[in-house]
Amino acid sequence: MKTKITLFLLMLFSFYKAQTSPTYLAALTDKWIENSVLDKTTNNLYLCYSESGEIKKLNLSNPSAPQVTVLSGLSYPTDAAMVGNKLYFVEATTALDANDMPIQNTGKLSYIDASQANPSKVTILTNLNIPMKLAAGTDFLIISENNIPADPDDFGNQFISKINLTGTISKTPIVTRTFTANNPTDEAFEHFEVLNNNLYANSYNTWEVGYFYKIPLDTKIPEVTHSFTQNSPFTFGIFQNTYYFGNGSAPGSSFKTPIGGGVATPISTSFSYNNTGAFFDTWNFDNDGNAYLIIEQSLGLFLFKYTKQQLLKTSENAIAQESLNIYPNPTSDVLQFSKPLQEIKVYDKTGKLVLENKESSQKITVKNLPTGNYFISGKDILGNKVSAKFIKK
Repeated sequence: MKTKITLFLLMLFSFYKAQTSPTYLAALTDKWIENSVLDKTTNNLYLCYSESGEIKKLNLSNPSAPQVTVLSGLSYPTDAAMVGNKLYFVEATTALDANDMPIQNTGKLSYIDASQANPSKVTILTNLNIPMKLAAGTDFLIISENNIPADPDDFGNQFISKINLTGTISKTPIVTRTFTANNPTDEAFEHFEVLNNNLYANSYNTWEVGYFYKIPLDTKIPEVTHSFTQNSPFTFGIFQNTYYFGNGSAPGSSFKTPIGGGVATPISTSFSYNNTGAFFDTWNFDNDGNAYLIIEQSLGLFLFKYTKQQLLKTSENAIAQESLNIYPNPTSDVLQFSKPLQEIKVYDKTGKLVLENKESSQKITVKNLPTGNYFISGKDILGNKVSAKFIKK
């Protein structure tokens, strides 16, 4: 499996330093936790220990207490999701090959009744093709599978499906992603969240280049809502229509941005614990809007907390990233900018790069683009990233 490497490099940020820091709660483990999910009813945080084949839980009212093993003897549990009292989880394989990689078409989707003291595992789908990610709606799941055995996190092909849990359990395809090296628009979706009838996801291929996507479950057409050329979303959580995310470097930084689009506001920058750089991994929100984060560094994994008040607080510092004023919008020919830009890039709603101009300019011709919605980004003379959406008519 792909190792998540801590980068002990100070990255050049286009944001001024934010002062909010999360509060330390507990040391978790030196073993890898692939993903986690919070049961908001009981406040139990379930942890997927992929390599040891276990799911454990800790109660956030006493996070320093010993973790309780819920299930053991699993085959690479990679993700979990809550629907009512049921904890659903996926196992990537029933066996590993000679290179310790999952064997294709041997994955499983199962659940337990988390309200029971000694729940039994119930398997509802088998022969899954290396299931890695899971997200929950009110009565359905979103699951991702891929078909490259060499390294599942590279996702040679990623298949996103909806699992209906009412009546006869069925799997309906949503989106297929094909991996292309060094092209972030073709990168796999790394994390999912479901809100109403929309699926939200992120992708990245470096710690700087990445995207947020909105995928309506009725049309199944991915739309890029955010484009990053620095501080791209490595992991994220959603609360009250806002993305909260970390950038995957160490010392790491955390940010927030509206899910519909807009600039990213820093929460914490260059975060360290015990004088060692750390980065923000998984995010879970309770019903009150407090965020519980698993933070990784070379010393292990640790649990931290942001309060709702911390997350809603507006940064007192200026933000160098800003929106771009463009006109006319909609346009049928030339799109004008309020100031000269370099490294101008235009993306369609699927995230595909469709137009690029590396020279400094205060306009770009878009008359040859098909009618539709687009996203434009660039850098001003100070090197600050600016962006905007526009419509080609």
